[in-house]
Amino acid sequence: LPMSITQDTLFGPKKGTWINIGFYHISPAKTCKEFIFINKALENLVTGCGGYKWLYADNFYEEKVFWEIYDREKYRKVRKKYGSDKIFENIFKKVISY
Repeated sequence: LPMSITQDTLFGPKKGTWINIGFYHISPAKTCKEFIFINKALENLVTGCGGYKWLYADNFYEEKVFWEIYDREKYRKVRKKYGSDKIFENIFKKVISY
């Protein structure tokens, strides 16, 4: 179901309707390399449409690209404000699958 966003999110001012899509079946990829290629293509498509890939699934962003999409400075401020910068690893290291 679409989710209505009415305020700024951690990753930028994305107001409007969000739709969460995903692959919930076995991948058609025959090799690991092909699986990564398909996922990167999806990441590029979503970003090109002005969207964000939700970070609960496999993610294959290069670090530079990841932080161009997800606001690194806002993320650092929130981590520092709540003290998680001293406890938890950063989100890039946590969600990237390679």
